[in-house]
Amino acid sequence: MQSEYKIDAKIAEWFKPLLSNNEYFIWTGQPRQRFVFRASDIIYFPLFIFIFIVATPVFIILVLNINENLNLQF
Repeated sequence: MQSEYKIDAKIAEWFKPLLSNNEYFIWTGQPRQRFVFRASDIIYFPLFIFIFIVATPVFIILVLNINENLNLQF
């Protein structure tokens, strides 16, 4: 029985944002934990910074070709 909970807990972990507290309890047999900041979550901060600081202007300049309209000098 305990091993079933471990498998369900793994699946519930993937769908955690979509599950209500009740559903999470039914799937795992344990109450939902509060969010704990793990070291693996640190990867999202550089990713977030890269996307919004670097990738967005590059996308706007290269893909939408705005530099022709604005006469930007590089």
